[in-house]
Amino acid sequence: MLVNKRTAALILSILTVMGSSACSAQTATETETETEDLTIYESEITETTFGLGSYVKGSYWLGSESDEFENVSYLCLVVELEDSVMKTGNDLFYSYSVSKDGGQIFMSEQVEMDSAVINCTFGTSTGDLLPGGTYSVTCFDMNGAVIAGATASVTETPIVAPDMSEDWEPYDDSEYLNSYTYEITDEEFEGLVNTDLSSWWDYSDTSVGLSAYASDSSVLGFSLVTDKWSDDSLYYAFYFTEDGTFSEENENLEPVFVNRVALIQYSDFASYDIDVKPEMLLPGYYCFIVSKDSSFENIVMEGSCLVVSETMEEVSEDA
Repeated sequence: MLVNKRTAALILSILTVMGSSACSAQTATETETETEDLTIYESEITETTFGLGSYVKGSYWLGSESDEFENVSYLCLVVELEDSVMKTGNDLFYSYSVSKDGGQIFMSEQVEMDSAVINCTFGTSTGDLLPGGTYSVTCFDMNGAVIAGATASVTETPIVAPDMSEDWEPYDDSEYLNSYTYEITDEEFEGLVNTDLSSWWDYSDTSVGLSAYASDSSVLGFSLVTDKWSDDSLYYAFYFTEDGTFSEENENLEPVFVNRVALIQYSDFASYDIDVKPEMLLPGYYCFIVSKDSSFENIVMEGSCLVVSETMEEVSEDA
């Protein structure tokens, strides 16, 4: 149990009267200072405050058995407490801070506990990778007392995607309109994918087919739904061709976008969101490949979508 102490100065005026003596009703420790006709007593009063420290079972980094991470977009220090803490009848809150290379970069607000497990999570709002460095997470209870802490090393490895194959061929336009155009190329990985739910995702109501988008779409995204949870990340690269061909002559072999993606848990499914937000969306074919590693030595999936020249409004008018 944690104890807070405060020092209260109790000033008692004692008249010098024959036979009288000074006394104090509240004393834990006393120091006496005498003046000509005044005696000052300082009393240290002890108060007891409920804290979380004695309930902590331990802590660990989510997604790693060590304190070393490579190409991650977030860190989460999990602090486990005894289940009995939730039955104490006290208002339970926690907060946490994050430091990078010795300097504080984040401090959370007080968070109310709804279970005996605390998740101290820090990441980028855009899902980009955390810069490499040494990160420290410190967890506090509602009194500001430290109840857990840990330090992790984060390494950011460059994502190196290959050039697109000049042998690539698009699907027929009718297939882009009427089916989900992708292929799982790794048999083991295919066993993890829910092919019934995986599909191109319509973020802005601008799809003109199951795998086709209007030219005023803001995001092209494929939702790769899995049946099993995994802490492993995937790496993907998008390529663009206006006429359906890739070649050195067209200068379009290099990817237009590369990224790392972690599995995200939604209310009723978990998926890898393979998204791209082009600064200027052009009519043509956007292709992607997915790999288990940042050097794309283990490609497990590929897919493509069609972007038509018409805007959504123009498509609606022609319908």
